[in-house]
Amino acid sequence: SVLNDAGAKANCGYSIESVHSLLDVSCVEIIFTGKDTEPFCNTLGDGDVVPRHPITVNTPKRNAATTNPKALKILLFICASISCAGTREKKSAPPQRSLYTDAQNTDTLHSMLIDDVTIRVTAGNGGKGAVAFNKNLMELGPTGGSGGRGGSIFARGVSDISALNYFRHKKVITAPNGRDGQGQFRDGPNGDDIVLLVPAGTIIHNLSNQTDVSIDAVGQQVLIARGGNGGKGNFHFRSSTNTSPTQFQPGLPGEQWEIRFELKLIADIGFVGLPNVGKSSLLNELSRAQSKVANYPFTTLEPHLGVYYGLILADIPGLIEGSSSGKGLGIRFLRHIERTKVLFHCISAESPDPKKDYTVIRAELKAYNPELLKKPEYLLLTKSDAVAPAEVAKKLAALKKIEPHALAVSILDDASMQELKKILNALEKQKMEGRGVPLSPTDPAASA
Repeated sequence: SVLNDAGAKANCGYSIESVHSLLDVSCVEIIFTGKDTEPFCNTLGDGDVVPRHPITVNTPKRNAATTNPKALKILLFICASISCAGTREKKSAPPQRSLYTDAQNTDTLHSMLIDDVTIRVTAGNGGKGAVAFNKNLMELGPTGGSGGRGGSIFARGVSDISALNYFRHKKVITAPNGRDGQGQFRDGPNGDDIVLLVPAGTIIHNLSNQTDVSIDAVGQQVLIARGGNGGKGNFHFRSSTNTSPTQFQPGLPGEQWEIRFELKLIADIGFVGLPNVGKSSLLNELSRAQSKVANYPFTTLEPHLGVYYGLILADIPGLIEGSSSGKGLGIRFLRHIERTKVLFHCISAESPDPKKDYTVIRAELKAYNPELLKKPEYLLLTKSDAVAPAEVAKKLAALKKIEPHALAVSILDDASMQELKKILNALEKQKMEGRGVPLSPTDPAASA
């Protein structure tokens, strides 16, 4: 819009073809006082785009009475277009998005859990020793200081399971070098150490020397790469036969390793099963987790954790036949089961063959790691509200032939959820008492 001398706003939304019949107006003075750096645009034709800036118009008093208001608005639009001719440009394809814009538009991608990442770490080099002599009269002698130690790199366990996301774009970690020694017995400062935060449950694989170390607790800290020691200055080489030594030591190089961080969640209970069997719904109902829930397979694409009093619950994404060989990202999900103490095997009541579903998951667990079959397991027939009670009873009877303590549950059925919570309470009690092996469904205490 534009502002005339009377203070009235007028839009410059006229076509260029209507200008010729309305040009019988007095001359006006146009002063551009634009402050808006993001102009509005008007289309003149043939694809031309003219930025329109805010302008102020001063009209001589003697001509104000004879000025055609409509023509004045047209003229102002033309003058603004001429003044902005230097910025006129053709319409073109949208500009390419910058990396910053792309990063803003990929929040979902950045929020994905990273549980396996490889980086390169380089500890700092030690500073070299100095060769220097005392300049004070009658106090001659070596005064070269030693070099500082290079910075080391540590890993520390934290409770944030998304801590490895930091290494999505940070693949090289380098610690500062130690500073060189100086004269007058001044040792060089040490390089600062670097502490990398990783989730508790991370296994640190040193791919260079084939060693592994595990971080199992929050606050646990381990050394990944040691910084090089600083070299000695010539003061340390003095002797009765060498009163003016010129020897010194260079600093030692810091360690360089290729490191792989592999996260294996440490949970008390893991919900496993085929996709879309209600694992996330159970987790959300039993804890304050906010795992995504929808009626289609593979809604959950990454593990989610929840807390039920003193128990840590893990929602493992759905497994499918062939997961043990990598189908459907199965290996990425299966490794999170290795450190889970108890399995809650979920089978949907909507399944036409629950027994087959159970067999598929057990076969994948065995193919990946036979030790997984030794974990205590509870069998849950989920979504019992979605089918008729007679069908639920029939399918539950089939599952009880596999596991006599199988339980039909639904988040909409308070009675079934209370039965499930009794099991969780017994597991929590056992954990608090510090007993060894987790309760199995056949343990009498499990139903106490």
